[in-house]
Amino acid sequence: MEKKLIGKKAVLVDLDGTLLDTEKLDDKVLYSTLEQYNIKKFKFNKGTLDNCLRRVENESIRQKIRKDFLKQYKKALKNSKIKINYSILRIIKKRRLKAALVTSNLKEITNLLLKKYKLEQYFGIVITCEDVKNPKPSPKPYLLAIKKLKIPNHEALIFEDSDEGVKSAKAGKIDFIKVDFERRKIK
Repeated sequence: MEKKLIGKKAVLVDLDGTLLDTEKLDDKVLYSTLEQYNIKKFKFNKGTLDNCLRRVENESIRQKIRKDFLKQYKKALKNSKIKINYSILRIIKKRRLKAALVTSNLKEITNLLLKKYKLEQYFGIVITCEDVKNPKPSPKPYLLAIKKLKIPNHEALIFEDSDEGVKSAKAGKIDFIKVDFERRKIK
């Protein structure tokens, strides 16, 4: 990993499953919300609300699902203890790197998580699914973060756990490190 950090001025960090172990909470609330609307579990990319809503044709139902999801998520978050990947935060702090958070999550949820776990101080830039037209695996979210950081691609390093995020990094020609949160490893 040390080799990959040579010459880097910034890190771009994925949120769910990379920085915070939120995926179980996300899935639980998502499935609970979808069940209320009699929407059966179907195959979708990492279970994000945004990916599910794309499959619901009726706009008013989409808005109701989003509202109910946010309400349930806020309630569930109050009673949850989510693990933090402190190794990434130590790298940012120790090396004094610029940092951007790049997530497929909603802006409101991202901000709630950052505030609850006092992580805002680490990320000068936050890119969510609402900031780009094409989310991961498109390179657009990471390229937008790099543009806002005002650095060239080769000076950035991505921390990512998902295959979609890795595809995004590769498509954007940005170095990355695959993170295995459960094993507390940065590969």
